[in-house]
Amino acid sequence: MKISVIIPVYNTKEYLKECIDSILNQTIDLFEVIIVDDGSTDGSLELINQYAESHSNIRVISQKNCGPGAARNIGLKISKGEYIYFIDSDDILEKNALEYCYNLASKNKLDMLTFEADILGNIEGENIEQYMFHKKIDRIGEVLNGVDFIEENYYKVSLLNIPFTIYLRDFLIKNTLFFLEQTMYEDVDFYHKIIRCNPKMEIIDNIFYHRRYRQNSIMTSKVTETSIMNKINIYESVITNSSDKLMKLYYMIGIRGIRKALQECKKNKISLEKKYIYEILKFIKSIDINICNLSILLDMQFCFYYVDDNLKKEEEYNNKIYTYIHDTIGNLHLISQLYDEYQVIGIYGNSDDCKLYLDIIRKTLGDFKCKFIYIQTRTNELEKKNNIYNIKELNNIYMDAIIIGSVFFEDQIKDQIKKYARLSMTIYSLKNDLGYYKL
Repeated sequence: MKISVIIPVYNTKEYLKECIDSILNQTIDLFEVIIVDDGSTDGSLELINQYAESHSNIRVISQKNCGPGAARNIGLKISKGEYIYFIDSDDILEKNALEYCYNLASKNKLDMLTFEADILGNIEGENIEQYMFHKKIDRIGEVLNGVDFIEENYYKVSLLNIPFTIYLRDFLIKNTLFFLEQTMYEDVDFYHKIIRCNPKMEIIDNIFYHRRYRQNSIMTSKVTETSIMNKINIYESVITNSSDKLMKLYYMIGIRGIRKALQECKKNKISLEKKYIYEILKFIKSIDINICNLSILLDMQFCFYYVDDNLKKEEEYNNKIYTYIHDTIGNLHLISQLYDEYQVIGIYGNSDDCKLYLDIIRKTLGDFKCKFIYIQTRTNELEKKNNIYNIKELNNIYMDAIIIGSVFFEDQIKDQIKKYARLSMTIYSLKNDLGYYKL
């Protein structure tokens, strides 16, 4: 058996036929399809059973609703394929995907191989690009190990999505790599556990997967206290279970995940119960700040701001973080420019990370005196009145320096700045020049 395809299903009858057909039409031979119905109530199980009656390579498992993690685990345990592939039951796979991936993975003796995806469907007003697997990573098409990959690309891509990857079954079983059950964001935990085991891997840019963007899916579901705490617990697990080699990196990823979850709380006006806030505080305090870099310290500081807003406590420990941040940023040349009233500083790509970086420096060292100008790719007349300018206008605007405000698109932004800006302008990178995200 070359590949076992595992499909967890929960109330996706409307899209299920397209998904199953895209698997049955694969060009590869010697593969099985394990469909795990996770307590569907919309007729999905009946449709699955109809397929099983006419296709001998389909195996059906029916269970009470336990979540996608449990469904995938059951499929993995009974699978017989050399490689494992998990697909979401509302999505579609290109018909040559499994044959191409299996042949390449077998040839290079890979533990995992990841391909590219696009979006199927749209919701008006949403930026669907944020849900796509990000192609801006290094060493596409090269065989590498997982630790090297994450150390090189941790700030460019949050995780390699489960349905975009085939896995060597023996690698998963040997390392006891199963999904967490009865929780959301189990894929985040699964991905980091795999990378911690240093798989031999390859990433290709073939678009084989079509991910459906729809309302009422996990991907687009409403943010709640439960979902926030699920996410925080997952990132706490990433930190707690990090290996010695990846400790600082997993601290950075984990604390950043917790920080972003708390930002979601503020954005969606969700008030966490005090018991949860105390749990978060206890966990943050358990981290040894002596081994933290600036990125971790800034994210920890944001978490303490959230705690202070809700509990008005922990001032002593908070001051320790202030001291470490003050000492870390104090020798950066940019800081003197921020506190010089004659300096004009531009920011291009004003992302959450840049806002956090500047906000905590301001709260640590006092209000800035420089003038800020904001640069965007596209602007309108109203935005110009608020010091927001188009990138093409850079050469007509006086600035002493410009900060690349997005780590994610840093290379593209730098190219754009160099194309339109004066050569004498100093360009600061959050990662390379300002110490944010540096290991």
